[in-house]
Amino acid sequence: MHRTMRLACIFFSLLLCFCQLLTSDAGAVSASLTMRLATRSGPGTQYDETGSYFQNDWASAQVEVISAAWDKYNGIWWVQVDFFVNNTRHRTYTGLKRVNVDIGTLYAEEPLGMATMTSAAQAYRGPGQDYAQSKLNVPQGTAVTVYDAENGFVQVEFHDARTASSDRSLRRAWVNAAAVSGHWVSLRLAAQSGPQQFSFCPHCGRQLPPNNDFLFCPYCGNFLAGGGL
Repeated sequence: MHRTMRLACIFFSLLLCFCQLLTSDAGAVSASLTMRLATRSGPGTQYDETGSYFQNDWASAQVEVISAAWDKYNGIWWVQVDFFVNNTRHRTYTGLKRVNVDIGTLYAEEPLGMATMTSAAQAYRGPGQDYAQSKLNVPQGTAVTVYDAENGFVQVEFHDARTASSDRSLRRAWVNAAAVSGHWVSLRLAAQSGPQQFSFCPHCGRQLPPNNDFLFCPYCGNFLAGGGL
């Protein structure tokens, strides 16, 4: 009896995790603004400013909210938003107070790993050449932290002495993935796409049963949709 109850509890816990993975990392959320959109390249005042938008028409503006990030220095949430202004697309960060969105519905950002710029690269305000260009590139040899990957571009974070006002100043930018060492898969997009097909577990290397649709490896328990990292 006790064994059956333990197995039932384990099964329920796994089912709950599965449901959370499918629902908590939802895609972009359309939202209205509560005030003008003051932005920075990353989630905090330590990042460079990227402009203020919708100065007079914020009440009728709509943005797509991509993700959320916790600012440990100021103790507040920031959100990454995607929007059009004057026929130009931008993806940048603003404080949660400026956007009407439930923080619990958003993907919480986390770093994918460390890398180095193998060549200098043009920086964009989003994952593609259809986004606004940054004034400064990302120099060759720069040590970066990768936060996202999409459309052949990666989002990198780094200290840029050209724009820094202090030792903790940071900058984020999107660059072509070919200019960054390593191979990256977006955890945000992987979570949205649901279970993926694998012949071998990319974590423990064991062969998986044919025609599997596992979200977790049945041998080591690791999340398979993140296996491309």
